[in-house]
Amino acid sequence: MITCSVWYRVNPKLAEPFLLSLLRLILLLCLLPILAMVLYIDPPADLNRHELYNWPPLRVYESDTGAQWLAVADLVYLEGELNYTWLHWANGRRILVPYTLKRVEARLPPKWFVRLHRHFMVNRQFIDRIDLTSTSPLCYLLTGTDLPISRRCWVVLRKQLTFHKSTW
Repeated sequence: MITCSVWYRVNPKLAEPFLLSLLRLILLLCLLPILAMVLYIDPPADLNRHELYNWPPLRVYESDTGAQWLAVADLVYLEGELNYTWLHWANGRRILVPYTLKRVEARLPPKWFVRLHRHFMVNRQFIDRIDLTSTSPLCYLLTGTDLPISRRCWVVLRKQLTFHKSTW
């Protein structure tokens, strides 16, 4: 504040735009919670649930139970970590597979699984809502998990999903 008043005395033409932009920034930060928008996902009309439930199951291997075949319809989201992928299931189970996210993505139904981020992919039937904040959009799942959406994937995701705004 002291530097601002000294600067204003020295050069008033430059200080006014600075003060106005500072005031805009303060107002934006105060109104930020109000400006956040919540988008809810409409159920996809063009998608056939039978396709998802009849999709071939994924074969995963666990050291304690051995090889298993698990239904793709129960897969909530995938999380990529370097050359490995975490599979998160509806029952809360997490399984690590030694494949990249891109390789697992090729084995999933493309209409039902959407890419949110270079590290995350989600099953459309488990998306609850998307919050648009000033920092980045977040995808909230029915399981209570929230996942980030990258800027580039948000452009593609807006075209793939049908939204309706919240009325509050």
